Amino acid sequence: MRPTRLSLASTIVTGLVFAACGGGGSTGDDDGTPDVDAGIEPPAEGFRIQTSPIMIMPGEEVTYCYYTTVPTTRTMGIKRWSSTMTPGSHHLTLYFADSASPPDGTIDQNCGAGVPYWVYAAQQPTAEQVMPTGVGITVPARQKVYIQLHYVNTSDAVIHASATVDADTYAAGEAYTPAAAF
Repeated sequence: MRPTRLSLASTIVTGLVFAACGGGGSTGDDDGTPDVDAGIEPPAEGFRIQTSPIMIMPGEEVTYCYYTTVPTTRTMGIKRWSSTMTPGSHHLTLYFADSASPPDGTIDQNCGAGVPYWVYAAQQPTAEQVMPTGVGITVPARQKVYIQLHYVNTSDAVIHASATVDADTYAAGEAYTPAAAF
């Protein structure tokens, strides 16, 4: 079956919901690093990607990429993406990557190794993208990904930047119409 291609305009018309709300406070860890997903449970069915903290110096504007592999052993259909970012974030973008990606856990400013495929993006500290009922973005098992993080530190203090991306999926064997970003 050929995946359904959904453009931004058509997905809004067909019911794709983009929702954003202001981020709440974070409890932080013992080392002063904010806990970006404090109080948010990972998806019951799906997966979570948590970037390592990155130090952003006062007055610095920078883009980093965090490389990893989706922690799945089966192909999944994503019915909802959601994300949280620490203060100072401008945006994040999640890309599928190919086997040429750097090793898992790599953080660098040379974003875009291999051939990237845009999948999800957010510009608010807390955001989500919900697919129309019965539609899912297909994620192969062990898919290589990277998260591009753009931060602007307008404060006088160091920011310990990080982000969490959650993927709520259809259960194994549950039917859905495959879709992909356009």
